[in-house]
Amino acid sequence: MKKTLKQLLPIILAFALLAYVLQGMPMASLLEQLRQSSPFWITVTAVIMGAQTLLRAIRWRMLLQGLGYAPSTGRALSSMLAGSVSGLIIPGSGELLRCTLLQRSDNVPITESVGSIITERLVDLLATAFFLTITILLESGRLLTYVRQYMQPPPWLLATTTGQWMGIAVAIGLSILLAVLGLKRLAKQAAVQRLAGRLKLRERIDGFQRGLLSIRLVSSPALYWLTTLFIHSLSLVVLAALFRALPVTETLPNSAALTVFALTSLGSLTIPTQASIGSYHFLASRGLVAYGLPLVTGTIWATFSHAVITLVNLVFSALGFLAALRFMRRKQTYTVSEPERRTVIGFRKTN
Repeated sequence: MKKTLKQLLPIILAFALLAYVLQGMPMASLLEQLRQSSPFWITVTAVIMGAQTLLRAIRWRMLLQGLGYAPSTGRALSSMLAGSVSGLIIPGSGELLRCTLLQRSDNVPITESVGSIITERLVDLLATAFFLTITILLESGRLLTYVRQYMQPPPWLLATTTGQWMGIAVAIGLSILLAVLGLKRLAKQAAVQRLAGRLKLRERIDGFQRGLLSIRLVSSPALYWLTTLFIHSLSLVVLAALFRALPVTETLPNSAALTVFALTSLGSLTIPTQASIGSYHFLASRGLVAYGLPLVTGTIWATFSHAVITLVNLVFSALGFLAALRFMRRKQTYTVSEPERRTVIGFRKTN
């Protein structure tokens, strides 16, 4: 029951927030703008998103190669896309399916591939922080207007003194320290050690750690970070192309893409809605108000752009899932041997 509620909560929150954003929306205006949308710019958006998806698969393959595995770009791509469509249907299932498919096709342990995916998420978080910093530097005036208008902090937060904040920080730090010490003491107990031996928990943890630290084993770190930068830059190009796709937003400056990207990225991290439904619409529409657009117009563009992005992702993900079906039928063996893999890892660590 608890697990089901945890899966349903992002979906319920998403549609509740979407209903709030769309309340009072004149559907006639929305449909009219959709009819006037540019097929050319929608096609450009799909092509850019395709290139971005391919780069993500290439980047993930770099991490797996650092671990000593050699999946093809096609198999990494199809596994990633199949996981994407699964995650849209069942929250939280995408990463598991993605790793399971790669285990069947290339014998990559699930623990190591999960660790590499978490590394990807952390790298993406750093990239988001980088672009957020650029947005603050270039669009600080508009962002301050947005924050003052839509994100007024509650009175109790403003009334909290510096001493109280320091007390809260000390309390949190002590709680974390006590929790770590308690877990270490628990881990030393013989019963826990015997249980870990039976379940091979240590091997799983070691595999997870190898995957998490796979970025240290990438053969070309500069190329990896350059690929990451290019992936997130393409997100800005997608938003700029979608501005041109509607008559009401075609005159917006390209800098508006930075603001929308920063706000929606923060929203996806802080508001756990399924497929960013609702949170994207709310934050993107309010962000465009800072560029002189009426709220209704911003909501129309947010609804249109989210629909296009979601539809393109669904098409790509469905194609990837169909391609991955053949990996489920027969097991591939395109990996290096275990001694060779450990030799490669040992060599890279010493250098």
